[in-house]
Amino acid sequence: LSTMLRNRAYIGEAHWGSSYAVIPEKPLKDQKYKKIKKTSRRKKPKEEWITIPVPSIITPELFEKARQQLETNFALCKRNKKNDYLLAGKILCA
Repeated sequence: LSTMLRNRAYIGEAHWGSSYAVIPEKPLKDQKYKKIKKTSRRKKPKEEWITIPVPSIITPELFEKARQQLETNFALCKRNKKNDYLLAGKILCA
C-alpha cells in the first residue's frame, strides 16, 4: 500500500527509464544456472527519466495529502522512537 501511495502514475505522471542494469558487486556464488548472468539495478537521476502522460485517477492535492500522512505516520511510529529513561546519564558508578 505504501508503494502504491507513492506512485506518481496515479496523478498522471508515469516514468520510464528510471533505472539501469549493472553487474552486481557481490554476485551469488552458488548460481543454479551459470549461463544466465545476474544483474542489479541502479537508479538514474530524475533529470534522465522520461515522463509519460497517463490519465490521472486522483487529484494532485489528494496525492500530496496522502504523502504528508505517510510522513506523519512514519515519524510517529513506535519503532522510530528511542527509549527515554528518566535517570539516563545521571547515575555513575564510583
